[in-house]
Amino acid sequence: MTETGAIIMIRETIVLGAKAIGSRIGHHPNDIPYLVRHKGLKAWRSTGRKSIWKAIPADLDEFNRRMRDEWLEINNRNLDQEEYDEHQD
Repeated sequence: MTETGAIIMIRETIVLGAKAIGSRIGHHPNDIPYLVRHKGLKAWRSTGRKSIWKAIPADLDEFNRRMRDEWLEINNRNLDQEEYDEHQD
């Protein structure tokens, strides 16, 4: 709160570091380069291998939703096949 009693909202604009990014998406920090190259994670680092990974929170949320949707689609297909197999007996 400010001196006038107003509440100040601070919006997170960037997530810094592989640990913070990994924590936000539920992956190990060492997985970040793989996820960027092969799974479409929108994260970057300025230059070189020693620079800090950066990501925008909304992009991380979108990545989580996409990973969830892919998982649900695969598992629903598997469940549908299992239910079909059960009724064939």
